[in-house]
Amino acid sequence: MKSYVPLAVLFATLAALFLLHRTFVERDARADAVFVLASASVLALSYPFHFLFDRANLDGFALCATAAGIYLLRRSEWLAGVLITTGVAIKLYPILVVIPLALRLRWRVLVAIALTLGAMVVLTPDLWLAFVQDRLLSRGAQFRIDENGSLASTLFHLGRFLGLALAGHPWQAGLAASAAGNYLWVALLGALVVADALADDGDRSVRDSVADRDRPSPGSFADGDYPSPRGLAASITFYFPFMVAVPKLAYQYELIWLIAMLPAVGWLASRSRDRTRQALLWLIVAGIALGQFHAVAAQRLLDSVAPHVVPGFGLLLVIVGVVALRWHEVRRDGGLRAGLDRLRARMPLRGR
Repeated sequence: MKSYVPLAVLFATLAALFLLHRTFVERDARADAVFVLASASVLALSYPFHFLFDRANLDGFALCATAAGIYLLRRSEWLAGVLITTGVAIKLYPILVVIPLALRLRWRVLVAIALTLGAMVVLTPDLWLAFVQDRLLSRGAQFRIDENGSLASTLFHLGRFLGLALAGHPWQAGLAASAAGNYLWVALLGALVVADALADDGDRSVRDSVADRDRPSPGSFADGDYPSPRGLAASITFYFPFMVAVPKLAYQYELIWLIAMLPAVGWLASRSRDRTRQALLWLIVAGIALGQFHAVAAQRLLDSVAPHVVPGFGLLLVIVGVVALRWHEVRRDGGLRAGLDRLRARMPLRGR
């Protein structure tokens, strides 16, 4: 039975990519066939997928459940919430999708997630306790400099390079391996998530304007009637890099989630004529590509762990690109001051 698990991982990953593709592209047999072949080619060249396939890890199933939930948002929000929660039960980090859902006031999905997750905890409390104690806490305390795609690992390697270049600052090389380095990166990551959430909210607030000239430009995350189903799906998928960046130890197979961003990136690129947005989307694509780098093969060729910085650096580029893209949308639609004014205008009990 165990020999069938890697094949199941392959089909689950392909199914996840296809569901996200179907979310952004209408049914077309030729386009679907091209996408499936392209996806299979990308997975064939992806070290995170090779790692995932070899380990037969559950991340592929978590990605499939989450992608199915995103796909069903336009059809059944209750079922979408159940499927997203299934992804959370398999791997905890998809819980971050509640941020864009909350920003768009999708209460039925959020209630479905809360009820399903609560039922799972009540029905299997021992399993959840074991997960928290044996996996979550123990993984959070571990750190390694190879096969680690986390931002903490990236900081460690970059710090070591700086330590070699800058005499008198050897502490930089070990910063990410320390508890202080871990807490620092969690705080920075939290700041990035908040900026991403505010940029989403900035896009959404533009839709509240009655002036036609203030509506979002084509290709923005709030494109069309708010909340745009595809705009919402794009925003959710752009939270994927944050999911795998938090722990000090994030095995590189988790970077398979970056590939799942490509359908949303392609949809946004096809609807945008803005050069800055196109450049930021290309930055995200470059980060996704670096995230699939064969670090272990390069390590064997070079006899050095230095290549292991590449996947995590790619993840960092994706995160920077996503945050910059969010704030670029805010700037195009009036800037921070206008966004704050709209936020104050929507606050309850204003003027009382």
